[in-house]
Amino acid sequence: MAPRKIYTLGEEKNRAGGSAAPEKDFGTGLRDAYYSFPPVTRTLLTLMVLTTSLALVGWVPIGYFVYSWTECFRYFQFWRMVTACFILPGELMQFIFQIYLLYSRSKEVETGRFLVSSAVSPTIEYTYYLLFSMISISILSSLIYGQSYPMILTAGFDSCLACTWAIDNINKPISLFGVLPITGKYIPVFQLVTSFIFNPNSFLLNCVGIFVAYLFNCLDTRTLGPVWGWLTNKPAGYGVFPAGKFGAPGLFVTVYELCFGELNNNRQRSKMSGSSRLSGLIGKSKGQRLGSLDPSKQPPNSLKKDRTSTAKKISTDSEESSTVNRFPGKGQRIGGTEEKKNEN
Repeated sequence: MAPRKIYTLGEEKNRAGGSAAPEKDFGTGLRDAYYSFPPVTRTLLTLMVLTTSLALVGWVPIGYFVYSWTECFRYFQFWRMVTACFILPGELMQFIFQIYLLYSRSKEVETGRFLVSSAVSPTIEYTYYLLFSMISISILSSLIYGQSYPMILTAGFDSCLACTWAIDNINKPISLFGVLPITGKYIPVFQLVTSFIFNPNSFLLNCVGIFVAYLFNCLDTRTLGPVWGWLTNKPAGYGVFPAGKFGAPGLFVTVYELCFGELNNNRQRSKMSGSSRLSGLIGKSKGQRLGSLDPSKQPPNSLKKDRTSTAKKISTDSEESSTVNRFPGKGQRIGGTEEKKNEN
């Protein structure tokens, strides 16, 4: 009896005789996982890791990354409003935990909220939201702490992103650290409590971030937000949807496309422009008959005469051709003969 062949998972040939899928090395798998992230989330995490690494290694002093009203608006160092939100903790476990939270929330916000509510492109709309949040957090923090106080704004930015995620996932069940089951709407409250207990210095920054996220949601829905809806017994969904009413302005869209290329899908824009053109045509139509022309667009008299003479010539030619090609029969039925007519 011939020995029975045993197939294993690592064998190159499968039972059907075909070749197995090639195994990916660690570098290829890591690269594929990296490029599977949404574009803005991928860029955001890359900038955070790069900024933190440069500051920790010492290649760039951290003083060039922190935010200060004086340095930003007196010496026009506007990048500080962005880089101050990208400085992560130096401890490895806190660094990994912070990266994971930012990735999970940013991914869901980009592919969830802005994919549904965006009128131009979710990539552009989400980038506009991030810049709006960073600039607002910077300005409000200066009003609280003072103009000359240097600040790292990562805590406020994290709370802002968490609050936006919580508004879109109010009733989503989650578990904190895999132990405490709560719903998404309590995430901002949990962050405020933990910051007040473990890091009181960042408590006000967390409050600023939550306020900015709530302000953006109110502007984006043209409401007073879900908290006001809960206090006044508004219908379910008040302050949550429909969103997309505070989208990126045209100038921002133009600058984005000039800097980063045509990354957005223009289907929605073409649909909107087509519907607006159709509504404009329906609203401005004068109800003229199909085939009739606008008097302002009528051709001159000379062209009219030429067209009428040409049309007469074509009609006469067609009549002549019809008389020449006409069948010269007497119109009798097929199979009939003159004898039958004589008999009748």
